[in-house]
Formats: sequence, C-alpha cells, structure tokens
Amino acid sequence: MNQKYLAGCFTLIVVAIGLIVLSGAAYTVNMREQVVITQFGDPIGKP
Repeated sequence: MNQKYLAGCFTLIVVAIGLIVLSGAAYTVNMREQVVITQFGDPIGKP
C-alpha cells in the first residue's frame, strides 16, 4: 500500500470519529419542555 492511500484512510477514520462525537454534543428540547443547564453538575445562568 502506498503512503497516499494510508493517509487518506487515516483522514477518513478521523473525520468519521469526529462526526460521531459531534453528533452527540447537541440536544434539542421541545418548546413545551423546561431544562436546567448545568456545568459539571452545577446549574448555570439565571432561572
């Protein structure tokens, strides 16, 4: 296998892992629901 092929495969794997991680970072809440935003378990912001 040549160097370009291995670099392309590595890049594809890194991009795929990045997309999987980023897809779990966002969460959508229904307009009828209320949430408490926390950072390290402590509520942040004003109620």
